[in-house]
Amino acid sequence: MSMGTRGAKLEWYRQPMVWMLIAIPLAAVAMGVTIFILAVVSDDGIVADDYYRRGLQINQSLARDRVAARHGLNAVVKLDTDEKVIHAELGADQSFRFPEQIRLNLSHATRSGRDLNLTLAQTAQRSYQAGLPELSLGRWYVQLHSGEWRLNGVVKVPGRKEVKLEHDAALR
Repeated sequence: MSMGTRGAKLEWYRQPMVWMLIAIPLAAVAMGVTIFILAVVSDDGIVADDYYRRGLQINQSLARDRVAARHGLNAVVKLDTDEKVIHAELGADQSFRFPEQIRLNLSHATRSGRDLNLTLAQTAQRSYQAGLPELSLGRWYVQLHSGEWRLNGVVKVPGRKEVKLEHDAALR
């Protein structure tokens, strides 16, 4: 009697179950290496060492918001990504004295390593301008301020090229 193909044993490397058992640990190792590379390459930023002191500064920041509300401050910030320029147009009541320069902080919502701090120079009575570096995609928190006041807002890139910043009327 001949055994034929029914009784013949396949070599181990021709068994599908063996390859399935090998593939599972190999996939886990490959994913682990991929996650490790992403963790090393990405710049997530770390929690500040002086988080408590920063928390205490919140009351000082609220005082700056109150000054903005008292003067009726508002602003329109335009991001011109084609010409790489940022424009800010301030509005306020008659008693407000416009500074020669103002600061603009652009904070990325998830990547603190990409945050930008710009100084905008006065180009006209209520108008300010500065160069705009390349912005990465995502949500950006916008803070326009001087030493005495500040205005806050949010802009999404890509998307709106203009953001309106207004004081909090409840702080008046």
